[in-house]
Amino acid sequence: MTGKVTSVRARYVGPDTEKHTRSFGDKMTAEAGLNDERILVDRGEWTPPKVRELEARLAQQRSITLREWARRSIEGKRL
Repeated sequence: MTGKVTSVRARYVGPDTEKHTRSFGDKMTAEAGLNDERILVDRGEWTPPKVRELEARLAQQRSITLREWARRSIEGKRL
């Protein structure tokens, strides 16, 4: 083992009193990520990261056309 750090884990307790953890590539990026969370809290816009991820996935799913959905649905299937 080289002892080289490959990622930095940032942890914080959110307004929901739950512990939240996220990994980053380096310390500076982790600090920026924590700062982003603090900004969301200060603005009153914070929601748990898992909720945000789910909302982003749902928004992406809603943004595809019927044609794209159909293509993805049958892609790789034998008809």
